[in-house]
Amino acid sequence: MINCPPNCGLCCKHVDEVPEISHLALLDGTCRHLTADNQCGIYDDRPDICHTDWVRAHVFPDMPMAQFDEITKGICRTRGAKI
Repeated sequence: MINCPPNCGLCCKHVDEVPEISHLALLDGTCRHLTADNQCGIYDDRPDICHTDWVRAHVFPDMPMAQFDEITKGICRTRGAKI
């Protein structure tokens, strides 16, 4: 499973690109629940699509975990994360 860097917030800065949660986006594409310190303001109640485990189980159920992790890390890297 992917281990996100502390206070990364990169996924939350592009919610306008995810149809299931695009309604949460501010004008710049950032989730309206992302706090100033890159934390999720609704972490315990966040949408299922915000859980990487849920995404893998329900969107990519037949994909091996190692492949899902590499794809996810690749997306993070293209956005500038140091993973």
